[in-house]
Amino acid sequence: MQERGQDDQGQPEYPYAPTRSRSGQPPQWGAQQPDWAQQPGQAQYGEQQAHPGQPGPQPPQHGGQQQAPAGPQPKKKSKLGCLSVVGAVVLVVIAVALSSGSSSTPTQTPMQQAVTQLQTEDSNTHAAGQYQTALTALTKQCTQTNPVQLANMTDAVETGLTQDHITQDRLSLLQEFSKSIPTGSKPMNCVDIFAAYETLREG
Repeated sequence: MQERGQDDQGQPEYPYAPTRSRSGQPPQWGAQQPDWAQQPGQAQYGEQQAHPGQPGPQPPQHGGQQQAPAGPQPKKKSKLGCLSVVGAVVLVVIAVALSSGSSSTPTQTPMQQAVTQLQTEDSNTHAAGQYQTALTALTKQCTQTNPVQLANMTDAVETGLTQDHITQDRLSLLQEFSKSIPTGSKPMNCVDIFAAYETLREG
């Protein structure tokens, strides 16, 4: 008669039944599990098993915030850098303006401006030195000491004479005006002298 738990050869019926170890310690259950104890795809104890149609396990999050992805982050432009660039451009513009201004033709003196004006309107018939000599004499004889003002007064007389069909260049007018003023007299208002000469020529 077979004892319960043994086969025909007297071996234990359950190959994975606990046996007593050589050291005399009590057997430990579950020390070795058969292959059928763990099925493929079955989660181990303590692991979360994903069900179809549900998302798998999520990675742990620290502090409830999502971590930024690894890799180089774009650098923010510095406002100071933009301001420095704008300042450099402004300095370049100012430097160009100063250099262009310094290279321009220097401003003429009132005498040079008056001589150029009279000589150009007379079609460069006479030398510039002759106009300058006549204007210099008048600046000492007239209360109008600005050569440009004397040149404008001469132009007005020449225009009036031309309207009356009288031709006379500006250099000769300056010389005639100077002769009309007595030598050694105090400076006079040459507006009256020029008007009187025009009236005399037209009369």
